[in-house]
Amino acid sequence: MDIQALSSKDRSLLPLGYHLASLPVDVRVGKTLIYGAIFKCWEPVCTIAALSSSRSVFLSPPSKREEARQAQKTFHVRGSDHLTLLNVYRSFVKERDRRRFCAQHFLRHETLISVRVMIKQFERAIRQLGIELSNENSHKLPMIKAALCAGLNVVKAVAPEQRYQHLQGTGNAIAIDPSAREIRFFCKGYDDEEDRNDSIPRQRVFMHPSSVNFQEGKFPYQYLIYQEKVKTSKIFLRSTSTLPPYALLLCWGSELEVKYDGENTMVEISVEKWIRFETPARVAAIVKELRILLSELLRRKIANPRLNIGNSPLITAMSKLLMASGM
Repeated sequence: MDIQALSSKDRSLLPLGYHLASLPVDVRVGKTLIYGAIFKCWEPVCTIAALSSSRSVFLSPPSKREEARQAQKTFHVRGSDHLTLLNVYRSFVKERDRRRFCAQHFLRHETLISVRVMIKQFERAIRQLGIELSNENSHKLPMIKAALCAGLNVVKAVAPEQRYQHLQGTGNAIAIDPSAREIRFFCKGYDDEEDRNDSIPRQRVFMHPSSVNFQEGKFPYQYLIYQEKVKTSKIFLRSTSTLPPYALLLCWGSELEVKYDGENTMVEISVEKWIRFETPARVAAIVKELRILLSELLRRKIANPRLNIGNSPLITAMSKLLMASGM
């Protein structure tokens, strides 16, 4: 994924790249933090970024694997490993006896302690850019996921053809959800040489057994974000979360293209020539303009570090669009 840090023409720093170059963190983490700040959902995004940058908080002793799985299941948030991690940390900081809490739920105490230190480091780094930190939208999941999406990779979930079960004696039928085993996942890439002729190159990947989405057979949208790939017997995805479409269109990748078809009011909008949606032409125009305006807003922030970008009408407009997609 292109992080939107460099110009495709002369490789000079774009406004976002200027801010990222000032942060002492990985560029993907930095982009997530910047979006978390300007979308006013700092606490959850910063916490998730710190947890995702650390050693896994979950323990799985061979002799107590099932017991650990059941204990950790209490933190699960359907459809999102990232929000599950957030749930773990928030529960941890509320406890008085934190060592006992970690022992009961098979969690790494030292990792959760180190995350607190990392959160403070992230806060200090973003404040040095002059970006205000607010939690006004910290309860809005689409905003949180959009900020995470800005710095993560995307996977496509492909379901089998819809099947129906006929109800005997009624003449009616009900839709049957596919099983988790029937869902196939693809990342942008190549499985083999033959794929290089495809208009949409793709790489088959698999959900990691530790993910809350491992046994999920139905997703509200076709795309998910993931933290990393791990190759063992197969290529597995760690830490995945479902994602509303507008989060992808507004925050992911750099190359956005709109294909108009004469008098047709519906157009195809694509990101990185891979993520594709069909949408009304006016919505595509709005999305494209918002991305341009966000880059301009960051440029103005460079020129005037005291500029409060969180209160910009642009951020308000993006927030409304993200919330319109639900989740």
